[in-house]
Amino acid sequence: MIELPGFSAARKWPAIAAGFVLVNALLVAVATAPLRTPVPLPWTRLDEAIPLLPWTIFLYLGYFPFVFGALCGLREQDNMNRVAASMLLATAVTVPIFLIVPTAAPAVRIPELGGLNGFALAATTHANHSFHNVFPSMHAGYALLAAMGYRDERRRWYPLALAGAFLIAASTLLAKQHYVVDVPAGWLVAWACRSFVDRFVRFRFADA
Repeated sequence: MIELPGFSAARKWPAIAAGFVLVNALLVAVATAPLRTPVPLPWTRLDEAIPLLPWTIFLYLGYFPFVFGALCGLREQDNMNRVAASMLLATAVTVPIFLIVPTAAPAVRIPELGGLNGFALAATTHANHSFHNVFPSMHAGYALLAAMGYRDERRRWYPLALAGAFLIAASTLLAKQHYVVDVPAGWLVAWACRSFVDRFVRFRFADA
C-alpha cells in the first residue's frame, strides 16, 4: 500500500486551483515540445462518417469549466484526494507518450464559417495543430475522472456528471479535434489510474 499526504476539505480550493493550473501548464509544455516528429494516426471510415458539427466546439471548450466545477463540487475528503491523485497519475502516464510518441492533430479541412461558431472552431483547430497530445484524448480522460468523483458521493449527480463527460468526449470527434481511437484510449487511462489509486493508495491527513 502506498501512503500519501492528503489535502483537507478545508483547503480544497487552493489545492484544486494549483493542481488544475499545474497539470494544464505541463500538458501544454510537453505538447508543444515533443522529442520526435509528430505523426498522424490513420483516418478511418468511422472518423470519416462522423459529421462536423461546428457548434460542438463550445462543448469541447466547456471541458475546462466542467472539470474545474466538478472537482470543486466534491465534498468528501478521501474521495477528493483520490480524484486528484488519479488525475496526477494520468498526467504522469500520458506525458511520456506525448513527448516520445507525439501524435499530430487530424488533418481535416475546416470550412470557412462566419459568426462565433466559425471563429471558435477555426481558432481552436489552429491552436490544436501546434499541440501534439492527441492520443490518448485527455479531454475525454480527465472529464471522466472528474465525473467518477460523484460515483461514491452525491450519487444523484453521478448520471449528470457522466453525461457531461460523454458530451465532452463526443465533442472532440464532432468538432474534428481528435481521432475516434483517442477517446477510448483516454477513458482507459482514466479508468486504470482511478482503479490503481483505489486499490493501492491511502492518504494521511494532518488532522487525523
